[in-house]
Amino acid sequence: LLDKLISAGEMVLIHKLERRLILEELIKEGAIVVKKDWTENEHPSIKKVQPIKVWMVLRSLKSKDLLNESFNWGYFYFFLKKEGLDYIRKELHIEENVVPTTHEAVNRTFVINEEKDRRPRDPNRQGKPVRG
Repeated sequence: LLDKLISAGEMVLIHKLERRLILEELIKEGAIVVKKDWTENEHPSIKKVQPIKVWMVLRSLKSKDLLNESFNWGYFYFFLKKEGLDYIRKELHIEENVVPTTHEAVNRTFVINEEKDRRPRDPNRQGKPVRG
């Protein structure tokens, strides 16, 4: 479909509301996946916006070096960079404390099961487990 549009000289018009919805999803998640199937009527995570329009907006942001792009098995993966985050905050008039879920710091606590971790120790090996 995209090839037909380009060869026919037609343009895909993206309304301000659609662009805003795409940018809001990008700043909320920090990454967007677009299936390379331009026949679908709407993107799975951005309702009322066609996948080709999502792809075109993200491609434009990538050309400004605000996103990283990867393509695999018929899917485009776009990841927000720090510069892109600043750009979208400015574009949507969002505060500095709003951070995408992919950029949030994760506090992970690891619980060690001491019973499983107990192995015979050799006092001469300075606390390293005996391999046997």
